[in-house]
Amino acid sequence: MRLPCGLLPCLDFRKSEVGHSTVVQRQYANILNTCSSSEESALKPPKGFAPDSSRPSKRSTQAKQSLAPYVRTLPIVIDAMLEAGHVTENDTVYDLGCGDGRIVLTAAQHFGAKGLGVDIDAERIKEARAIARERGLASRVQFKQQDLMSMDLSPATVVTLYLLPDSNLRLRQKLQTELAPGSRIITHSFDMGDWEPARTAQVADVINTYTIYVWEI
Repeated sequence: MRLPCGLLPCLDFRKSEVGHSTVVQRQYANILNTCSSSEESALKPPKGFAPDSSRPSKRSTQAKQSLAPYVRTLPIVIDAMLEAGHVTENDTVYDLGCGDGRIVLTAAQHFGAKGLGVDIDAERIKEARAIARERGLASRVQFKQQDLMSMDLSPATVVTLYLLPDSNLRLRQKLQTELAPGSRIITHSFDMGDWEPARTAQVADVINTYTIYVWEI
C-alpha cells in the first residue's frame, strides 16, 4: 500500500484499551488527514500564477485514486495470510495495492503460486520488479501500475488486500462479481463489514496480534 506525502512507513500498532483494530484504524485516519492537508498545500500555485485546471497533476490524480497509505505487511503476517488461504502451486494470487510486491513474491517463492501485484505508485512497481528479477521469480510474477477499481479480477483464484476498511467495502461488490466460485479473498487487520468470513486466524509478534480474514466465493 502506498504512503502519500513521504510519511514514514512504520506505524506504532500497539494495543490499547480500545482494542488493536480501533487503534490501527485511527492511526490510518490520522495519516490520511495529514496527507490530505499536505497534498492540498503542495498543489496551490505561487502568488501571481493561476492554476492550470485543464491538466491535473500526477500527485493530485494519485491522491484521488489511492485506497490506502503505504504500510508494509510483516513477513510473519504474509505467511499466515497465505497459509490461511490454503494457497498452492495451482493458484494465481492477485495482490491489490501490492507496494514492494512482498505478498506476491512470497506466494511464488514459498507456495509455488503465480501472481500479479497492482499498485498506483510507479516507484513501488519498479522496486517489486527489481526484487522479482533478483530472486529469479520474473517468470512467475508480474507487477502493473494500475487503478485497482479498473482491473479485471477474474483470472485470480486468490486476492490479497491490506487496505482501509472503507476501501475494502468499495471493492467488495467487484470481488463478489468478478471472482469465480471457489476463489478466496484474504485480508488482515480489517474485515469486509457485515460479510462474514469463512474463517479467521491470528498471528502475533512481540508487540501485536494480527487477525487474518478469509472469504470464499
